[in-house]
Amino acid sequence: MTAEGYRKIGLLQRLIDTGALVKGRTNVLLWDEPESNINPILMKLLVQCMLELARNGQQIIIATHDYVLLKWFDLLIDEMKGDHIKYHSLYRTEVDSAVEVMTTDEYLELSPNAIDEAFGFLIDQEIVNDMGALGK
Repeated sequence: MTAEGYRKIGLLQRLIDTGALVKGRTNVLLWDEPESNINPILMKLLVQCMLELARNGQQIIIATHDYVLLKWFDLLIDEMKGDHIKYHSLYRTEVDSAVEVMTTDEYLELSPNAIDEAFGFLIDQEIVNDMGALGK
């Protein structure tokens, strides 16, 4: 048995070994929630693998709800190496519930950003809990 995180990284290696992902040939890798079932300690390695694939001509499209995965992309992107990432936020309008999209090259400019908001709520709750403990 192999841990799921290692299996995912191994799957990328297998795609390279079988020629499904070939250096210099543009392919598209579609990956829904690559962070699911992965040990958070492996998240940086997973992002580094995806960035290296992209640097070698692979187009990668991922869907995620994970702040840590997004933040690793934000921290590891290197424009000097040709990295280019587009962030998209899908959301519903309040008026007619139509689905809209916001696209940006900068993670911090992504708005609305439900992932960032949820993470912010978590940190706010931790601060409230810590302050409550101080007052007792």
